[in-house]
Amino acid sequence: MRTEHKKNHRLRNGIIVLALACLVLTGCSSSPSNGGSAASTLVVAISADPPTLDVQTSTTNVTQQIGYNIYEGLFAPDANFKPSPMLVDTYHYDEATKTYTFKLRAGVPFQNGHILDSGDVVASLDRWMKLSTYAQLVAADIVSIKATGKLTVAMKLKQDSALILTALTFPNQQAAIYPASVVKAAGDQPIKSFIGTGPFKFDSQQVGVETTLSRFADYKPRTDAPSGMAGKRVADVDHLVFKSIPEASVRLDNVTTGAVQIADSLDSDLYSQITSSANVVPTVTKPYEWPTAIFNKSEPPFDDVKVRQAFLAALNMGQIMQGAFSSDKFYQLDSSIMAPQFKEWWSDAGSQYYNHPDPARAKQLLAESGYHNQPIVWLTTRDYPYMYTIAETAAQQLKAVGFNIKLDVVDFATIGTRRAVKTGWNIFSTALGDPDPGADAYFSDTAPGWWVDAHKDALVSKLNSTMDPTARKKVWDELQLYFWQQVPLIKFGDIFSLGAVSKTVSGYTPALFPVYWNVSVKK
Repeated sequence: MRTEHKKNHRLRNGIIVLALACLVLTGCSSSPSNGGSAASTLVVAISADPPTLDVQTSTTNVTQQIGYNIYEGLFAPDANFKPSPMLVDTYHYDEATKTYTFKLRAGVPFQNGHILDSGDVVASLDRWMKLSTYAQLVAADIVSIKATGKLTVAMKLKQDSALILTALTFPNQQAAIYPASVVKAAGDQPIKSFIGTGPFKFDSQQVGVETTLSRFADYKPRTDAPSGMAGKRVADVDHLVFKSIPEASVRLDNVTTGAVQIADSLDSDLYSQITSSANVVPTVTKPYEWPTAIFNKSEPPFDDVKVRQAFLAALNMGQIMQGAFSSDKFYQLDSSIMAPQFKEWWSDAGSQYYNHPDPARAKQLLAESGYHNQPIVWLTTRDYPYMYTIAETAAQQLKAVGFNIKLDVVDFATIGTRRAVKTGWNIFSTALGDPDPGADAYFSDTAPGWWVDAHKDALVSKLNSTMDPTARKKVWDELQLYFWQQVPLIKFGDIFSLGAVSKTVSGYTPALFPVYWNVSVKK
């Protein structure tokens, strides 16, 4: 899950715009660096405050967006979302002993001066396996993680696992490496010392306003060419500032006036305003994620597969997505859980169930299920306008076949809190997007929605223990078909993210996981 939101007041945002404009007019020169020249600053407008900067524990998009500038893992995804070494120098998998051996890069400093060693990796990964939802997808396959030398770590498995490197690579709830001392101090609680090996270090945070990072002068980059989040990372600006600005129109205003340089997660109806600006260029990120309605399958009515199938049969996805977006530039209708941009994973298995609205069949399934107009609470949010619009449009279609839908509109942070409890709601809105289907959190029994299913578990296990890519794709086809037959949640379509970037910025590439190293700003 990649998105979170909190609402603040428009007045406060207006004050931010004026304050930032003053900074721009003064040339951002209050912090000299590089021999006395004016310090360079890249300001990014984000949609919400990060609830924490402990990236191992939070699925919040803004936590990751800030955090992976501070922290690094053993691997990072390249431009094709493939695992590429980051803190690892070399690695090897011994099929006979089911053991990965990771040799770490030498002389990599943390931002507190400590030099990375195997003890930091073992402590960090042990904690990650306990606290990360994504780690639970591989934790059962891991027998042990041990330091076998100052710079060598051995990970012994119960069985072959195609997902280990992906799990160590994925930026959401990333397997970030912290100093062992930070891990020990935190225990099972969120870390309080935000220390990593990344190109930027934590400076300060003003809740509701901004989080400020600065260049880590002693950062030790890789030497291989940049690719996606992998390869050489260079902090080309002295300061990296993330401004919390919940309203999309205000984020765009900030870029247009020059108060910030990059804004993401903009409403699609702002596209024409961006293209008409002389100072800003639009960005469209493909793929981004797919909006979903996740059912609470732990209690009625969605513990009954026929009710879930009726829900799907009632929906006209074209009408729903068209209502949520100003143009098909920003969405596509596709039954594949993995978007077409993930070519090796795209599948048409189960396509006969997707976007084939059949109200008569929906009514029949509801009658067979025994559902009788019980209220269904759908948690949704206006923090992401498309989530609310999708829920509102879908609710109208569902009411027409006999569902009694009650939209409960809250901020996204509240959804995050309430969905963790198995009572008080039946559906919640969110969006998903993972580069490997075996890493999708909704396959976990412990993820909100609680899809407990033995056949699903067997297919997931087979998918993640099959090492051959061709054989693995066949398993994925089978699993996706079962997904559409069982309907644990709804995929409405694929969506693309609109952003805006100042023409003063160079080196920035819109991506599923945007990066701000190797990015510079004209002074």
